[in-house]
Amino acid sequence: MTPLNSRDAAPRRPRAPTVPGYAARDLAMRAVDGVLARGHALEEPFEEATLEGRDLALARMIAATSMRRLGAIGAILDDLLTKGLPRRCGPLEAILVTATAQILFMDVPDHAAVDIAVHLARADLNATAFSGLANAVLRRVVAEKEARLVTMTDDLDTPAWLLERWRKAYGPAAAAAIVRAHREEPALDLSVKTDPEGWAKRLGGRLLPTGSVRIDLQGPVTAVEGFEAGAWWVQDAAAAWLQRRRGLAE
Repeated sequence: MTPLNSRDAAPRRPRAPTVPGYAARDLAMRAVDGVLARGHALEEPFEEATLEGRDLALARMIAATSMRRLGAIGAILDDLLTKGLPRRCGPLEAILVTATAQILFMDVPDHAAVDIAVHLARADLNATAFSGLANAVLRRVVAEKEARLVTMTDDLDTPAWLLERWRKAYGPAAAAAIVRAHREEPALDLSVKTDPEGWAKRLGGRLLPTGSVRIDLQGPVTAVEGFEAGAWWVQDAAAAWLQRRRGLAE
């Protein structure tokens, strides 16, 4: 799958906020599109996001999973898109990447990932002509999900040049261990609305000096206590500390 780094931002049609889960997936898609198409930082769209609570957490998780597993996702989409991505297709690449990440690596309903991806394609003036293609490709991902996961190798998500450098520096066994470690979910930092110490105990995490709660995520973030109620949101501890400093300064 060839990144569309030279593509400019495409005009968007009015979004469809009435579709459940649309806003979170739209934000995640725009974050990934910024990285793939323009080389922007993944965090940029989140800095001015209006989403809160569970929707913001879901968007962050989709974007992070998409980028962490981009190698494997790209290999699958390359296989399914035999002619490559169409020209002038807007954010179609990011739409397919984020939807595939949900289907293969996240505990969300497959039909929701496919349906909202089609809505996202239809909402863009350049991608709308390829909404049928997005639907067909993602339905194949769903149908072939188990087979794809079984045959997926550990090294797909590591650039070949980096893997070779690790092998030369540390040996094949250590390089393989590094690859596996990079694929593990990192600890998750949470900013809680109230009682961070209490939430640290409830979630089996630890309270950081910055006031954030750090937990080892097991399974989807949507299953963590407090997600549904919006009692906390996912935010890197350093970013949370900086935000608090700015608040105190103001």
